[in-house]
Amino acid sequence: MGSRYEKDKTKVRKEKLAGCFYNLSQLIFTGTGVGGVLPFLHGTASSGDISVLVFGAVATAGSAYFANRILKY
Repeated sequence: MGSRYEKDKTKVRKEKLAGCFYNLSQLIFTGTGVGGVLPFLHGTASSGDISVLVFGAVATAGSAYFANRILKY
């Protein structure tokens, strides 16, 4: 009976940790999306704004990938 309890506990722990990384991915996407796209709309974009967008895309994909890996194993 203890083994099943441990499996359930591990499953819940993994789901919550993966959910945390998915939420982090959403926050990064929102923050860098607004911060990086807004200067393009105003016409005052610079290389720093492009780097924000690139960093946001990489960090978002990395966080989502890591969350997916947690759920797989």
